[in-house]
Amino acid sequence: MKLDNNNIKRTWIIRKIAEFSSYYLLVFFIYFELNYLKINYFKEIFLLFSPFFIVGNILDKSHNRNIRKILLTIAGHYTFVFIFLVWTLPLIIIFNINLKYYIIFFIIYSLVSYINNKIIKLRNYILYSKKIKKNYKILYFSDLHLSELTDENKLKRVIKRIKNIDCDFILIGGDILDYDYNLIEKNIIFLLKELIRELPKKVYTVIGNHDIYDNLEKYKEFCKLIGIKILADDILKYEELNILGRKERHLNRKELREFNLDKEKYNICIEHSPITRKEVLDYDIDLYLAGHTHAGQIFPINILYKIIYKKIYGHFKEKEKDFIISSGIGNGFMKYRNMNRPELILIEIKVGE
Repeated sequence: MKLDNNNIKRTWIIRKIAEFSSYYLLVFFIYFELNYLKINYFKEIFLLFSPFFIVGNILDKSHNRNIRKILLTIAGHYTFVFIFLVWTLPLIIIFNINLKYYIIFFIIYSLVSYINNKIIKLRNYILYSKKIKKNYKILYFSDLHLSELTDENKLKRVIKRIKNIDCDFILIGGDILDYDYNLIEKNIIFLLKELIRELPKKVYTVIGNHDIYDNLEKYKEFCKLIGIKILADDILKYEELNILGRKERHLNRKELREFNLDKEKYNICIEHSPITRKEVLDYDIDLYLAGHTHAGQIFPINILYKIIYKKIYGHFKEKEKDFIISSGIGNGFMKYRNMNRPELILIEIKVGE
């Protein structure tokens, strides 16, 4: 797996400069709106905490784990409040909404979004194909985002659900890690190792963008440690199924045309980001799996993601091909979700037309 470190670093720097520039334009926009509404104390607090978003994005592993955890937790809550203010403050000014009702709405909205992030949904999609002579079950999920902020109780609930699901094998759509696995609490790693060891089925993953933010070799080391096999431009043959696991798009990876897929087999393509979804339509691929989007995670990010990716969540068909994009299980440092839930997906591929 050859990694273009310069390309990844350059892309990361450009993206962060654009993000932080846009962020502070919105910060000052919100500040002036708060000033217009004469919410004086809150506007000063809001401005004081604004650097935490940037701190949360650029902290590296050299910082003390406990300090990182505190700063990232503050950054997560602040970011949620920030996004809420971006789309709601203009509504207060335009429609002259009473601040008391606005605050009540914010409290309810925050609690629902926070609790919603902890509820794991099991979705079941049933697909049919005339290429197979027996039925198959695949458990699929993506975006665990393991870090020092990982909710151990939530992970235990996920593990319990996985153990009770009957399937032929498990596929993970990347971003198992949020950053460096050395920052993850040891008991979290122990839970995962025990899960993989006890499972009677194999577990496979592709590489996500967060998995390579620190070091690809460390990610490979982590997967080996817990017993997960990486598919990186590899084709896994499982009876009547071919599973093509693609490298993350920032890596030097093969084009789809370079893979010799047997059109007589049921071909599954899995990659982290759905950015090349349209390309799949021109090849002998029956099922396409992706993650990355978190289904937009919270409003109005979901609208922005729909502009970028067009399709960001769920099961849909195009040209007789099935597409499934997962909302994921974990998050980065912002532990809120609305309009979607963390999910496990059980895919049943049945004999049929």
